[in-house]
Amino acid sequence: MKTIAVYGSLKKGLGNDWGTRDGNFLGTTITNGEMYSLGAYPVLIETGTKEYEIEIYEITDLMYEQIYRMEIGAGYIAKEIKTQKGIAIIFYGDPKRFQEDRLNTLKKVNEWPPK
Repeated sequence: MKTIAVYGSLKKGLGNDWGTRDGNFLGTTITNGEMYSLGAYPVLIETGTKEYEIEIYEITDLMYEQIYRMEIGAGYIAKEIKTQKGIAIIFYGDPKRFQEDRLNTLKKVNEWPPK
């Protein structure tokens, strides 16, 4: 079993919740970063101070492997963070792919999905 923190399309009721809907929902918590819209999906950049609500799930190793492949393929990196629910894995935008010149072309968002 793995504990995962999600902020975008993997959240309950959104387009990729196949990865979390059968997991054990542990609750929500807050993390810091800077979120940008990629159109249908967000990317959270670790180096930011804005607070975002994230959902925490315990999922099977198989579900984690599927999510991992999807996220890594889309330019994200897996990182462990401390949450109120314990250590969880979150997928941040890879700084090698999401450099400042690219981020300047993206719209910042306060939440996902944006209102």
